[in-house]
Amino acid sequence: MANLGSILLAIVLTFSVLVLVTVVHELGHFLACLALKIPVNAVYIGMPRLPKFTLVIFGVPWTFSPYLFMGGVNVVDEAYDNADWWRKLIVALSGPFFSLAAGVLAALVFFGWDAGSAVSREFTG
Repeated sequence: MANLGSILLAIVLTFSVLVLVTVVHELGHFLACLALKIPVNAVYIGMPRLPKFTLVIFGVPWTFSPYLFMGGVNVVDEAYDNADWWRKLIVALSGPFFSLAAGVLAALVFFGWDAGSAVSREFTG
């Protein structure tokens, strides 16, 4: 039976990983906007409600609030609306791409390259 300390540790670690996943995902959208010269008004990690704190990163305010399991990148509407379709597609896909890349990197760090090879051998015979 798990004691209270291990349960609390599991809750804190789970919460931390979910926040990190949200930050990485939104970072993907943000960096794509920067690379494609689409102006960003703000980045939100969590719902932008009180209490909150704000950091300025690359001249853009990043707002963090306790409701952390959601996020968003607030772009300048006119610039985004006038952007080419392929720029919008890159911005839209960059968040999921960063999430996937972070997951693969985490799997390699925690399980190593050999673990992935073993799984591949199981499926390919």
